[in-house]
Amino acid sequence: MTTHIPPVKTLLDYDAEADAYDATRGGAPRAEAAAAAVLGLLPADVGTLLDLGCGTGIVTARMNRPGLRVLGADASHGMASTALRRGVPVTLADAARLPVRSGSLDAVSAVWLLHLLREPGLVPVVIAEAGRVLRPAGSSSPPSTRTPRTTSAATSTPCSPRT
Repeated sequence: MTTHIPPVKTLLDYDAEADAYDATRGGAPRAEAAAAAVLGLLPADVGTLLDLGCGTGIVTARMNRPGLRVLGADASHGMASTALRRGVPVTLADAARLPVRSGSLDAVSAVWLLHLLREPGLVPVVIAEAGRVLRPAGSSSPPSTRTPRTTSAATSTPCSPRT
């Protein structure tokens, strides 16, 4: 039996908003606080983190510590292109259908994503998808923190900026 997942309806045109998005959402100070919060939730042995719905990468780029590889995924080409320009390895991906092998990651984060998913039933689907890609020892943090966990190699296609 296959589950029908309706297309995601978004509140904004994230492709059009990408260039101005960070300035209207607290900029670097808010991003630094969010990145510190995510890092504070991760056990020391996490080697790779997938930031689901990474947007412009303003938070993702700040999630760094020795031994941690951080990857981003976003459904918006404009947002993913901005993240790529920030140096974030990123893939275009639907949060409900990640291009990642089952059980291949240590941690997945979803900073500022789940509250934007307005389609009925989509939040549990996205959480289940994050769970699918986690290694058996991996975990995701509670939705209230909007931060699941990740590591290992993800099968992803890098995004390149439109020319």
